[in-house]
Order: sequence, then C-alpha cells, then structure tokens
Amino acid sequence: MANKKMPYPLPYPFSLEEELKKNPEVKMSDIEMLREWCDKQQHLPKPSDLHLIMFLHSNYYSMEAAKNTAENFFTIRSHIPEFFDNRDPLGSKELRQTFNVVFCAELSGLSKQGCKLLFGKLIDPDPSHFSFEDCNKYIFMECDLVGLRNGTCDGYLFIADMANVSLGHVGRLSPMGLKKLVMYIQEAIPVRLKGLHFINCPSVMDIIMNMARPFMKNELWNIVRDSSISIVKFWIKFNFDIFNTLILHE
Repeated sequence: MANKKMPYPLPYPFSLEEELKKNPEVKMSDIEMLREWCDKQQHLPKPSDLHLIMFLHSNYYSMEAAKNTAENFFTIRSHIPEFFDNRDPLGSKELRQTFNVVFCAELSGLSKQGCKLLFGKLIDPDPSHFSFEDCNKYIFMECDLVGLRNGTCDGYLFIADMANVSLGHVGRLSPMGLKKLVMYIQEAIPVRLKGLHFINCPSVMDIIMNMARPFMKNELWNIVRDSSISIVKFWIKFNFDIFNTLILHE
C-alpha cells in the first residue's frame, strides 16, 4: 500500500505556470478539487501538481475520469512490483543487464500529427537474456521520465522494432504478465496514447497478439498496428528525425 504521507517525487524542475499556459482548459480550481479528492484517499500518496495536471489532461479534463486514472496509476503500480519496484539503475544488477538487452528512448521532434515518439528495440536477440518483467520495468522508467520531462503533450506514439523477436522470446511470456501490462497501459498511463506501432514484425508476432488480445479493450486494440514495414518507411510516413538515434542500435 502506498504511503500517503510521502509526496510523489519529480526528477525534473516543474513550472506550474508553464503547464497552465499550455493548457488553458485546466483551471486551478480543477487542480485543487482533484488534489482534495486524492488527499481523502488514504491509500494514495500525495501527487505533484504535474501529476494532477497530467491526470486531467490525459482524460480531456473530465474530473471523474481523472480520478479513475489517479486511482489506477498509483494502485496498479503498487500491485505490479515486478514492473515498478527496485528501479535503481545503479543498484539493480538485473536492470543493468536489461540495458544491454533492450533500447528505449524518446526521439526528437514531433510527428506530422503533433505526437511525440517513444522508440523501443530488442538489441540482444538471445532469448536467454530476455526478462519480460525487467524489460517492461526499464521501458516504463523511460516512459515516466519522458512524461515528467515534457509535461503534457497532445499525444504519444510508441514504436517497437520487433526484428530480433523470436519464438524463444514468446516462450518467456505469460498470459498473466501480458494481462498486467495491458491493464496498466489502458487503465493507468496518464498520457494521450495515440498509437502502438510494431514494425519489422516476424511471424511470431501473431502469437503474441493472440495472447494479448483477450485483455485489450477495443479502445486500445484500435490503436495497435503491427506490420513488416521497415523503419525507413515508417520514418517517411510519420516524419520523425530518428536516424541519429537508431544508427547506434542497428
């Protein structure tokens, strides 16, 4: 259970004034109302102003939906320790090993649709080095940093290059692990997620999607795309300046 007395930390300086300028639809009265609601939930920690704005913004300023996201964000994370505990990149041997298995980063620029892009790629093709839990822990660490560094954004696209995924990796997945992953993505991430794009997909991607599909609501399923399209064609389609980022990881 989260400790209510502990404020939720921010890794970057944050300007409430700048976020309010970006989001004139957000009123201080809404922020205070959501804060008061969170304070009354004894099992929740004290959210930062930025988290409160992100809860509101990601739900297009619906107060009730923002409350649900706040509840899910803190509660689901507390119930999935394999994704959200022991996140010290220096103190965790497993995390340090994971940095050599998967690459994840925010790419510069915006898409033609005004979305920011997160890119992930399996860089070590050996299934014996792959941990589904540790890879997702690292990816969600990066997602947290990107969200807190940028504040609110009109939308996010997550692109996963699946070129190195094999049947051996599928064997290290579990239905329960996929269920937890899908639950967090569709119920708790406080961003406007506009797409999950899987590129360079091998044939085993069909197995993965069939495993995950029962846990997906239509709202999430409808923004999932998987194809054998190359990264070059994807770059042309979405107009991202990504070659400098990717060249070291090919």
